[in-house]
Amino acid sequence: MSPPRESLSQTFAMAIGVALACSLLVSAAVQYFRPMQLAYVALERNRVIVQSGGLLSANEIASDREVASAFRNLEARLVDLRTGEFSAAADPMVYNQREAALDETSSSPIPEEFDLAKLGRRAHFAPVYIRRENDGIVRVVLPIYGQGMWSVISGYLSLGPDLNTIEALHIFEHEETPGIGDRIEDPQWLEKWSGKRVFDQGGVPRVRVAGGVVDPTSPEALHAVDAITGATVTADAVSRMVRFWMGREGFGPFLDKLREQQ
Repeated sequence: MSPPRESLSQTFAMAIGVALACSLLVSAAVQYFRPMQLAYVALERNRVIVQSGGLLSANEIASDREVASAFRNLEARLVDLRTGEFSAAADPMVYNQREAALDETSSSPIPEEFDLAKLGRRAHFAPVYIRRENDGIVRVVLPIYGQGMWSVISGYLSLGPDLNTIEALHIFEHEETPGIGDRIEDPQWLEKWSGKRVFDQGGVPRVRVAGGVVDPTSPEALHAVDAITGATVTADAVSRMVRFWMGREGFGPFLDKLREQQ
């Protein structure tokens, strides 16, 4: 005997009510934990920045307090990428460069011939982090990102006092293929970037990932990093995003300004 129609209606109403209540609880939980999630992401980002600045080693276990203390030794500034000049248009500590790139009023299209990182648009401004000692630049940490095989890859590149020699490259986030593309996070491979020269004698960005293993005695060894077997596309994406951000559409004008001040 089938249940009365009124009973079925009550059952459906109860199910819908439970579903709505669960949805509201999940939404409330997301909103509640969101600030903590953002704070954690910011802390981990600052950890990578201070590592890039040479204030913490990559394998050093540091507390949140130590990371915050080390971060205060860096000068955070906002740079107008169109002119290379420092800017007070926004707070560099909260400015979201990638979000600004999505807004036509706060970004510019990248000419296709220069869009090595395959971004389409670039924000007008970007944060930079400078480590100084005795009034001289020790390191400059620059945020970089670009399109990988499956995701956007973001990281931080630090340059030495000559604004040409790479001191460190750190990958901050990506969603590349586990076990293959994610090898761009391998500390041993990232260490190979250290000591490479970004620019040739004519000031053109030449640093790149080679097609194989680099002969350390060859002329190209100054600018080339060993390839990653099986992860050619992702490694090449890192190579292209580094060259893009070191070029005229990226931090090139800013680095020229810094050289003039030295």
